[in-house]
Amino acid sequence: MIKKWLKDIKEERPLWLAECRAESAENADSHEVGIDVISLEGENRSFKIALPQVETAEEIGLMTRFLDANRVNAAMLLGQMDDTDCAMPPAAAVLKQLRGGQAPAAGDAAKKAEDAIKDKLICSVIVGGNDIKLAIAGAGGIRKVLAYDWNPKIATEEAMITNPVFELCEMAKNFAGEFDAISVSVSDSVRRNKLFEGTDVYKKLAELLKPLCKAEGTVKAVSQGQLAAFTVYNELARSDAADKLLEGGVIAINLDDDLEIGMTDENGNISPLPLDLADCILRIDTENDKFPTQSEFLKTAKMPDTNPKPCYDLLYQMAEGGDKNSETLFMDLGNYLGHAVREFIYFVQPKTNRFFFTGKLAENDLAFDMIAIGMSKAAPDVDFIQIDKSLANSDLMRSLSKNEATPTAAFAAVIGALYYALV
Repeated sequence: MIKKWLKDIKEERPLWLAECRAESAENADSHEVGIDVISLEGENRSFKIALPQVETAEEIGLMTRFLDANRVNAAMLLGQMDDTDCAMPPAAAVLKQLRGGQAPAAGDAAKKAEDAIKDKLICSVIVGGNDIKLAIAGAGGIRKVLAYDWNPKIATEEAMITNPVFELCEMAKNFAGEFDAISVSVSDSVRRNKLFEGTDVYKKLAELLKPLCKAEGTVKAVSQGQLAAFTVYNELARSDAADKLLEGGVIAINLDDDLEIGMTDENGNISPLPLDLADCILRIDTENDKFPTQSEFLKTAKMPDTNPKPCYDLLYQMAEGGDKNSETLFMDLGNYLGHAVREFIYFVQPKTNRFFFTGKLAENDLAFDMIAIGMSKAAPDVDFIQIDKSLANSDLMRSLSKNEATPTAAFAAVIGALYYALV
């Protein structure tokens, strides 16, 4: 078997980690090696990885990479290994900073937020790698939705990132008045920008935005993966079929400039696990072994990443016009995503096989259909569900869904963040 894998590498065929793991497990000559993880929840998790027999140094090298990939993924998704002989994810304290440091939200609190928001003036701001989205809610309805296109990757100093966020929120305050609460969510690429190295991005933004609130007002932060899961839960909890739809909890992926995932249990409690899917190893035959970054995706499409949003719009138009290269590009991206989901399922062991998608790459129906084809090829037993108007059950989300200029998938998080500000 391992000789076949080496032959595949030489002939430039991909070796997907999930497929190699399954193939090795079925091989009668394989032997098991245990890997142990201590999750951020304090739970000890053990996995048995089957390794094929090896004979040559080349085979030993490939098996070392195979085993290390499994260990890295377990650590990235769950917490850390119980020894130091493995690439580690960020320490728990750093993960808490990246996620905003807030306690998980419970479902009953989320349900109460809809009543509370009717008497509050709330602002939510989503700081993404392609744009900044902002929404204002007051008197039980949406007052305004704004979007500001930008590219934070070209920033050369911290203020070039924080100032646009503050200025957009200040415009909102001048329009609507001082806020009772502000919620803020920042994409992974912005949080981990080298300009913020060693700092707490959320703390900086909270200090900037607090003066836009009333004296007793609050600024609340949440990661985009967590926010995606909360947003989906918040809508499904108000459905007539809530009990069935929430069975096993909610898993949601935000497909924007980053790959960010979040998970809740059946009661709406957000998982504190790192769930760092973007850094999981998906292939063992290449150095480009992770889910493609936005820059890598656009490079493959022969487009610059200096101004990503119009590039995506053009790719959507090309796919809608029948361009096969664009369709293939989205299907290949979906294939990577399907294998990422397989890693998530193997190590996290969720109680549901439904994955909901928000974000820019889920807003275009045809593009998402192509992505879903690729995902289903890699993970045929998983239900991939695009957030659309049919999942708009809360008052604010229903209001958003009536506006054709604000696609539900792309703008869902900014509405979910309005509710999150009050839980």
